[in-house]
Amino acid sequence: MPLLFREQWDQEDPKTSRSFRIVEPTHEPSRPGLKLSPAPLLAEGLSSWGSLDSWQPLLATVVFRQDLDGRFLEVSPQIEKLSGIPSQEWLEELEFWDCVHPADLERVQRHFAASKEAVEVQTLDYRLRLPGQGKTLTVSERRRGVPGRLSPGIFEGAWTDITSLTKAEQRMPSCSWQRALASLTPGVTHDLNNHFSSILAISDGFVRRSTVAHPFYEGSATIRDSVQQAAKLLQKLVAVHLTRPGEWRYHTLNELLGETLDFLRHSISRRISFQRELTPQKLPVYLDAVEFRRALIALVKNTVDAIANPGSGSLKFEMRFAPRAPLETADPVPEHSLGFAVITVEDNGPGVPESMRGQLFNPWFSTKPPTEGAGLGLYSVREFARRCGGGVSFAPAADGGAAFSLWLPVSDLNDGDRRTRAHVPLTYLIGTSPQLEDTAQSLREIGLSVIATDGDPTELLQSEDEGPDAVCLLQEAAPRWMQSLSRLIRSRRWNTRIICEHPAMQGPPPYPDGVKPDLSIPAPLGAPSHHTRIRALLMPPP
Repeated sequence: MPLLFREQWDQEDPKTSRSFRIVEPTHEPSRPGLKLSPAPLLAEGLSSWGSLDSWQPLLATVVFRQDLDGRFLEVSPQIEKLSGIPSQEWLEELEFWDCVHPADLERVQRHFAASKEAVEVQTLDYRLRLPGQGKTLTVSERRRGVPGRLSPGIFEGAWTDITSLTKAEQRMPSCSWQRALASLTPGVTHDLNNHFSSILAISDGFVRRSTVAHPFYEGSATIRDSVQQAAKLLQKLVAVHLTRPGEWRYHTLNELLGETLDFLRHSISRRISFQRELTPQKLPVYLDAVEFRRALIALVKNTVDAIANPGSGSLKFEMRFAPRAPLETADPVPEHSLGFAVITVEDNGPGVPESMRGQLFNPWFSTKPPTEGAGLGLYSVREFARRCGGGVSFAPAADGGAAFSLWLPVSDLNDGDRRTRAHVPLTYLIGTSPQLEDTAQSLREIGLSVIATDGDPTELLQSEDEGPDAVCLLQEAAPRWMQSLSRLIRSRRWNTRIICEHPAMQGPPPYPDGVKPDLSIPAPLGAPSHHTRIRALLMPPP
């Protein structure tokens, strides 16, 4: 339960005979004569806490007071950040009941009635439709009735914005189903490849044993060639699914984009025409190719979904060089002396209404029903562009569709060195020997961030979304944890390296079930003579 502040009214100062409020922190529920306040409202001169104004920047919620008919009497300035409408306008011009979503109107009216009668705080989640804003917010409200001395009373309440949380709850089932479906890809592909192998062997054998003049020769050759193409596509599909991000390298964007577009051409319906205009200028970029392909696929899927089905459409891919990024990118793009490689995906769909353009790159935002998309596609493109030092922008297309542009900084071929210097590899050091802390300190001296523990490493890593760069096992820990750690790392598809220490007078021991570490080092692991090998594994030169 959060820390609240207890107020008691009508206490008398024995020296001045003035009434005042006693305010003190409490976790206790309300008692007769006491009330709980979300912030300390202290009488002048009685405390150094200061006024509520100084607390406003720290409050994540909107606090307000209303009369019993819903007219705002006071509202905190956070209302403008929540709604885009200044607090003064909420006080003087807006009618509260006009802002409540019509579908929630009856629920809110019952909520008001219950709050008048109840002593406890009443809670309700409902939607606000903001006039002139073209958007709907979902708020979680806590409301209580406060009886007045000379008037019927007022309401005090607080709003917390739960719009993104509500969208996430609606779209997570769809996202979970897509993830489950994707997990079936490797197994199904393996079985299909077995069938393809049989068909390929039979058709190729027939082609080899027959002549061109044979009536079945051409058909057998067609079957053989088609099966080979299908098998290659399956291999590419599995590679896209199984390859793991984390390897940043230099790439010629023309070649990388061309390879990805060749794969996408096979996955896009033939009802959609596919055009490309790539600059012949070779543009070097420094990025993770796996993340790039994922971002481009997400961008293409977004545009394909915008084209009505059934019906025809067109996609146009353009790559060009630009000396600077535009101002209308989703995030401010840092200036880059060598300019930007720009990939634009343009469709001839219905376009994006102007009222929605400001939300395009927000997580969980989607114009599709919750069962048809998670609303994370354009957001993931934005995050990839950020990591590369670039950005993503939207512009309406000339024929009424939409054009999304991915801006990637052109490399000066020093990016890898800068990234290597900036990145501090995270390493878990596992062991029980007295040398644990000494080894940890030795690894820190060569530029590693080290977490040393004698606990269960699988328990520590189980809750992590991203794996560490390395797990180092001292010799007494290696036999116990090697197999379970390897299994965890493989299941999460982490790029985590395993480094094992073994007795100095012996060679590396046989590891269970053929599991091998990425690096096996004789004790002591933290010796200066081993630093070069560890650095080469975790901090390779660009």
